[in-house]
Amino acid sequence: MAVFDKFPEFCKSLIIQSKEYGRTPLTFWGTQDYFIKELARGIEEGIRHFVVLKGRQQGITTAGVAIVPYWLFQYPGIQGAFITDTDSNRDYFRMILNGYLNSLPRSMKVPTEHHNRGSLLFKNRSMLVYMTAGTRKRREGGDLGRAKGLNYIHSTECAAWADPDELQSLVDSLAQIYRNRLFIWESTARGFNIFYDMWETAKRAKTQRAIFIGWWRKELYQFAKDTQINRAYRDWE
Repeated sequence: MAVFDKFPEFCKSLIIQSKEYGRTPLTFWGTQDYFIKELARGIEEGIRHFVVLKGRQQGITTAGVAIVPYWLFQYPGIQGAFITDTDSNRDYFRMILNGYLNSLPRSMKVPTEHHNRGSLLFKNRSMLVYMTAGTRKRREGGDLGRAKGLNYIHSTECAAWADPDELQSLVDSLAQIYRNRLFIWESTARGFNIFYDMWETAKRAKTQRAIFIGWWRKELYQFAKDTQINRAYRDWE
């Protein structure tokens, strides 16, 4: 059975505060569906390291937050990290994850040992630490340079990260052979930066997968032929 076969059903029990639909169960846009399918396809091919180039407002991080409990429930003892560019984004996505956990029925989740500003620990000993990469290079070094051994990472807005040395220190600490490892690095582009180098490496590497998520995959960016806005902007006829 493919590792993400049960993920769509899992997500139907997760409640999210949607910008467009208010408080609603998590269902996937085309962008999110493509993201998950590409992860699943890569994992089936032995890939565990994914670099994801996305556009704004595509829901990729939101889907990634949902992967956290799904993955940590399945595999006891996971040592994970959720890494953002800023403290405010760290707090925001921790709030989303906490909402997901609270919305799950007991039958679908592993009990929580503790959950605070810095970390999350489940009863099955899977754990997640919240880290901030920072958008400015810090003289004393940041969280990434002090990272312990990890076998699961979801990182977001990597293009804004400031310190390539800290990133390398983090990469050097990652598990190499653990069968349930998973590393996701996703970001908008923002020109030539750390993430550009990661993207170029992933395109060439045999053990990594580069995933591009085009804006046209999100249904809200599509307009039927008989609508006024379509008629205003289409370039045929």
